[in-house]
Amino acid sequence: MSVPTGQPPAGPSKDERTWAMAAHMLGILTSVSGRGFIGPLVV
Repeated sequence: MSVPTGQPPAGPSKDERTWAMAAHMLGILTSVSGRGFIGPLVV
């Protein structure tokens, strides 16, 4: 799918932003246990 000339590409959807925030928060919360990659990996 191509973007028509003169229009900027659309940004991420609300769902994409929500999932991205969930992945970052889980990374921060699970980093305390030393396994900070597991939460974002599941998301």
